[in-house]
Amino acid sequence: MNFTNRNLSYIISISALTLLACSLSADPSVEAWKSLAAAYARCDAAAGSRDAAGTLAIDTQGYQVVTTKGKVLFTNGPKMLQQYRKTYAGAAQVKQKTSVEKLTLKDNVATATVLQRLQLSAIDPNINNWRTWVIDWRMEDTWIEAGGAWKRKKTVMLNQSSSKRIGPIEQQPASQ
Repeated sequence: MNFTNRNLSYIISISALTLLACSLSADPSVEAWKSLAAAYARCDAAAGSRDAAGTLAIDTQGYQVVTTKGKVLFTNGPKMLQQYRKTYAGAAQVKQKTSVEKLTLKDNVATATVLQRLQLSAIDPNINNWRTWVIDWRMEDTWIEAGGAWKRKKTVMLNQSSSKRIGPIEQQPASQ
């Protein structure tokens, strides 16, 4: 078979495109992004179901929530699980939505800047009426990969805004 410059150019172009496609599909940051987005989606779904253990399932034992100044607000463990269960038990409705804004990856450590909105509706005992709290957070989460699974190790709360609304919730539970 005779190779002409045109044939050789064609073969080189196809080879380069194949290598590029393979390198993009195997890009670890793309795979990490997909894994973390799926983990956040599982956490959001667990919060919506008021499943405390499911909400915390993405976290390592010893996971911490800290302020930008380093003050520890929460540490994952029995106390944190108990607090989530207590909060969810008193809530008629919980909605949570988390989105990844930025991701950096170095070896088996990922740092994700995320935006999260939590909407929680419950009876406020101070006013004996339904109240809905809406809290928006911007956080920086540190994740570690071990054995092919990503776990959240630490959250730094970058900023928070909240509002509350008095009045009926979208759908009251059947037990009321």
